Amino acid sequence: MIGKAAAKANLNNFMEKLPVEIVHVEKDIMFKAGALKCQFRRDLSYNDCTIIALSLNQKLLLHTTEKEFKKKVPSLKVVEHGF
Repeated sequence: MIGKAAAKANLNNFMEKLPVEIVHVEKDIMFKAGALKCQFRRDLSYNDCTIIALSLNQKLLLHTTEKEFKKKVPSLKVVEHGF
Protein backbone atom coordinates (compact mmCIF):
# COMPACT_ATOMS: atom_id res chain seq x y z
CA MET A 1 0.00 0.00 0.00
CA ILE A 2 1.41 3.39 -0.94
CA GLY A 3 0.38 7.02 -1.08
CA LYS A 4 -3.18 8.03 -0.30
CA ALA A 5 -4.36 4.49 0.36
CA ALA A 6 -1.65 3.94 2.97
CA ALA A 7 -2.34 7.31 4.62
CA LYS A 8 -6.08 6.54 4.77
CA ALA A 9 -5.47 3.07 6.24
CA ASN A 10 -3.04 4.44 8.84
CA LEU A 11 -5.42 7.22 9.88
CA ASN A 12 -8.36 4.81 10.16
CA ASN A 13 -6.23 2.44 12.22
CA PHE A 14 -5.15 5.28 14.52
CA MET A 15 -8.71 6.55 15.02
CA GLU A 16 -10.06 3.07 15.76
CA LYS A 17 -7.43 2.44 18.44
CA LEU A 18 -7.48 5.81 20.21
CA PRO A 19 -10.17 8.34 21.07
CA VAL A 20 -9.76 11.47 18.93
CA GLU A 21 -11.12 14.86 19.96
CA ILE A 22 -11.18 17.89 17.66
CA VAL A 23 -10.43 21.10 19.56
CA HIS A 24 -10.48 24.83 18.80
CA VAL A 25 -6.95 26.29 18.69
CA GLU A 26 -6.58 29.24 21.06
CA LYS A 27 -4.31 32.20 20.30
CA ASP A 28 -1.72 31.26 22.92
CA ILE A 29 -1.36 27.87 21.22
CA MET A 30 -1.02 29.54 17.81
CA PHE A 31 1.71 31.86 19.13
CA LYS A 32 3.59 28.95 20.74
CA ALA A 33 3.24 26.95 17.51
CA GLY A 34 4.63 29.92 15.57
CA ALA A 35 7.60 30.17 17.92
CA LEU A 36 8.29 26.44 17.50
CA LYS A 37 8.03 26.78 13.72
CA CYS A 38 10.61 29.57 13.79
CA GLN A 39 12.90 27.46 15.99
CA PHE A 40 12.53 24.29 13.88
CA ARG A 41 11.57 25.79 10.50
CA ARG A 42 13.25 23.08 8.43
CA ASP A 43 12.41 20.15 10.66
CA LEU A 44 8.78 20.58 11.74
CA SER A 45 5.59 21.47 9.87
CA TYR A 46 3.04 23.98 11.17
CA ASN A 47 0.79 21.05 12.03
CA ASP A 48 3.60 19.39 13.99
CA CYS A 49 4.25 22.64 15.86
CA THR A 50 0.55 23.12 16.64
CA ILE A 51 0.09 19.67 18.14
CA ILE A 52 3.33 20.03 20.10
CA ALA A 53 2.24 23.44 21.45
CA LEU A 54 -1.19 22.07 22.40
CA SER A 55 0.36 19.04 24.10
CA LEU A 56 2.80 21.20 26.07
CA ASN A 57 0.16 23.75 27.07
CA GLN A 58 -2.35 21.17 28.29
CA LYS A 59 0.28 18.73 29.62
CA LEU A 60 -1.02 15.96 27.35
CA LEU A 61 0.62 12.81 26.05
CA LEU A 62 1.27 13.21 22.33
CA HIS A 63 0.64 10.00 20.38
CA THR A 64 2.63 10.04 17.14
CA THR A 65 4.61 7.99 14.66
CA GLU A 66 7.27 10.73 14.50
CA LYS A 67 10.56 9.74 16.13
CA GLU A 68 12.14 13.21 16.28
CA PHE A 69 9.63 15.13 18.42
CA LYS A 70 11.10 14.05 21.76
CA LYS A 71 14.64 14.86 20.58
CA LYS A 72 13.63 18.34 19.45
CA VAL A 73 11.41 19.19 22.46
CA PRO A 74 12.67 17.23 25.50
CA SER A 75 9.88 18.48 27.79
CA LEU A 76 7.27 16.94 25.47
CA LYS A 77 5.60 13.74 26.70
CA VAL A 78 5.46 11.38 23.72
CA VAL A 79 4.03 7.93 23.05
CA GLU A 80 5.50 6.65 19.78
CA HIS A 81 3.53 4.29 17.54
CA GLY A 82 4.94 2.23 14.72
CA PHE A 83 1.84 1.43 12.67
